[in-house]
Amino acid sequence: MRPMRRVPWLLPLLALVACKDSTPRGAVKLTVTYEGFRPDCVLVVARDTASGQELSQEVEGKGERTGGSLVVGVLPPEGWGDSVEVVAHAYERVCAGEPVVTGSERVTVTRGQTTPATLRLLAKDGDQDGYVDILGGGTDCRDDVPTIHPGVTEERCNDVDDNCNGQSDLTELGLGQPCTESPTCEGTRQCGASGQVVCAVPSAVVAYPDVDSDGHGDRSATPTSFCNGVPAGFTSNAADDCDDTRASVHPGAQERCNDLDDNCDGNQNEGFPSPGSACTDAVTQCGGQYACDTVTGSAICQLTQTPTSWVLDTDGDGYGGGAAVSSCTSPGAGYVTLGGDCDDGNPFTHPGARELCDQ
Repeated sequence: MRPMRRVPWLLPLLALVACKDSTPRGAVKLTVTYEGFRPDCVLVVARDTASGQELSQEVEGKGERTGGSLVVGVLPPEGWGDSVEVVAHAYERVCAGEPVVTGSERVTVTRGQTTPATLRLLAKDGDQDGYVDILGGGTDCRDDVPTIHPGVTEERCNDVDDNCNGQSDLTELGLGQPCTESPTCEGTRQCGASGQVVCAVPSAVVAYPDVDSDGHGDRSATPTSFCNGVPAGFTSNAADDCDDTRASVHPGAQERCNDLDDNCDGNQNEGFPSPGSACTDAVTQCGGQYACDTVTGSAICQLTQTPTSWVLDTDGDGYGGGAAVSSCTSPGAGYVTLGGDCDDGNPFTHPGARELCDQ
């Protein structure tokens, strides 16, 4: 058999119709139908039965995954006889290797006319993933599951040959081989619950960093497995600590007024007035703004007014004596802002009073 050559002898149907009057040597209108599958590539071959000379051309498959058809025009070159064999090889992906199915027909070409020919290709792609059942000439080892076929990007650990390469998970994924989960743990590669390969260490304990030793693991840290007990600085408890540098901060802790999320619920200073909001000091009656006392963890009214010093004037001379009271408002009747009265029972005795001759 002579080697196949690729020349512009294969035309789309429209081009063939346009050239109908200028093809005195004759042509073939070839319809290729495929049922049960759709090939990505169809290799169309024309062979001169007299000389054995062949020409070929790749054509992209058209239609749905359940089937379709394509129509091309075949123009036998000068020098060929009237008997031409047309062949269609259907491939799953590229026109290479073994075809899924092949159809052929011998056609007698009438000079000056277009002779119709139809090749019907049958194959089964049950799950419509683009790959034909391996029992029907294709490469799909599970034609009832669309996620299983050659070319799958990831072989899952599920005791199934997902990529249809003929290798078991035991071989391809190295199941049963030794692995290291952490510097202190050795185990074997096994299938995890989600289809991933895990390093199974039966005696391993998963722990999280607990730098502040409050019994709560750092929720932003990566867990570590230990086989010989959990060391200091780690905990096997829940990783729910939002600040692993403060032992007083963890879920369940009492919320304090300190601008910290003490109980790790995403809020600060819960149960306390908002810092910066207006307040009145109960002792001095002065206005101020709430602020957090980071020492006691309580909210305090931080004064924005300066209190006045008041003293009681019992003799009504405008000057008071005794202990002073600090307040932004008068503590009550009889209080004045001037002090220094050395005898608050005598209205004639006070700073600046006129001196009398009374012993």
